[in-house]
Amino acid sequence: MTDISYYARAAADPGVIAEVATQLAATWDPNGEFTAPDGERTAESHARTVVGILGTGQNEAAVMGYLRYAEEQALGEARSTGQQRNAIAKAAWRVMSEAAIRRATRGAPPS
Repeated sequence: MTDISYYARAAADPGVIAEVATQLAATWDPNGEFTAPDGERTAESHARTVVGILGTGQNEAAVMGYLRYAEEQALGEARSTGQQRNAIAKAAWRVMSEAAIRRATRGAPPS
């Protein structure tokens, strides 16, 4: 198990955010329909929220809930299925955990 602080630091990594944003744009909101908490409708804004959720120790279910909420706010109902949101959440978690593990194995202090 990797110290949670490595996940928090990975959540701020521009590479992690960019990779998650690419996934979100390709699979979840290609037309920029959904508004992120910062008021933006960009994949990067949603990616920052998703990695922020994961970086605070919450799990994939919290990400799935966020994605569903964003869809419902924009469309009145969810467009994606739970299975689709689960796949997105798992992919984001994989990116985050790989970055956290890289940080931990490099011996960087968690601070």
